[in-house]
Amino acid sequence: MINDTILVVIAASAIAYGTPLLFAALGELLAERSGVLNLGVEGMMLMGAVSGFWAVQTVGGPGWMVLLIAVLVAALVAAATALIHAVLTISLRASQIVSGLALTIFAGASGLSSYVGHVASLARPGGNITGLSMLLTEIVAKQLEIRKQALPHMKRIGVFVVSKTWGSGPYGAGAKTRG
Repeated sequence: MINDTILVVIAASAIAYGTPLLFAALGELLAERSGVLNLGVEGMMLMGAVSGFWAVQTVGGPGWMVLLIAVLVAALVAAATALIHAVLTISLRASQIVSGLALTIFAGASGLSSYVGHVASLARPGGNITGLSMLLTEIVAKQLEIRKQALPHMKRIGVFVVSKTWGSGPYGAGAKTRG
């Protein structure tokens, strides 16, 4: 029998991670219904995400203002990338397939990789934990702390691991760190 807490965490994670993809899919669906093939959706999302991440790391001030500025910067950069695709395909009559794929490749090459020179370490830019890794004890401890804050009445958490000695691995160490 699966613990109800695990189901809540899995459902919340699915909604949180799936919502941006759903918005992109709906936007692409509307674009295709109008006759435009936009294969650059992922690139536009990547450029917006990296720009929003950059804004959070660079802008100072109260948390609500930093978040608002980051969302605006991300939306403007994604819209500018979409404008490039629109100008290329509608005004200049470029191939929609080539233009969209070029934007996605460009975003992949200039997105996160261009940010690498901005901070000393992507694992800890200014003390924040970024990225996804299941191997670092600090990240596991932070994940457990966030889950405990989200569900304060949680007594136990289930963890799926592929290891015979999970207690000596990152989850065991992270659990010991957070109590």
